[in-house]
Amino acid sequence: MGAKRAQSGLEYLVTYGWAIFILVIVIAVLWYMGAFNGISFAGSGISSSGFSSFRHIDSKVNNTGAVVVLANSVTRSITINSITVGVTDETADSACTYSPLAVSANGILTVTCSSVPQGVINYPGSRYDLTVTIDFTDGTSGGNHIDIGFIGGKVGTS
Repeated sequence: MGAKRAQSGLEYLVTYGWAIFILVIVIAVLWYMGAFNGISFAGSGISSSGFSSFRHIDSKVNNTGAVVVLANSVTRSITINSITVGVTDETADSACTYSPLAVSANGILTVTCSSVPQGVINYPGSRYDLTVTIDFTDGTSGGNHIDIGFIGGKVGTS
């Protein structure tokens, strides 16, 4: 009687074992082909967070550099002292310039990096996560402020 139960259990394991094995192989192949890579479905996938005095308008990163466009959310004019663009926990890129120096209320600020910020994997379709640090002076109070924001997306083509 125990032999029949053992044979039934063994048949159960073999039958479902093959099904589970095939399912694991299919999932592994799909994973290898990038079917579970969420960024591949995100389009440009640009997202931003953390800014309090600026609003992220647009950004573009490719294998030759980066451009970040921000709007002044402070209700008065400000003067930019410095801007650094880099990757979290990495050295900021010093090859970035910005214009204009004085930004009016709701004015647009463009940051252009002539090289890809350090730490960005710069092949098309890879993900980038930038940290933008802006040191500015309030035009009314004269106080210095620092605003830090994070921008992420997909590296584009040249």
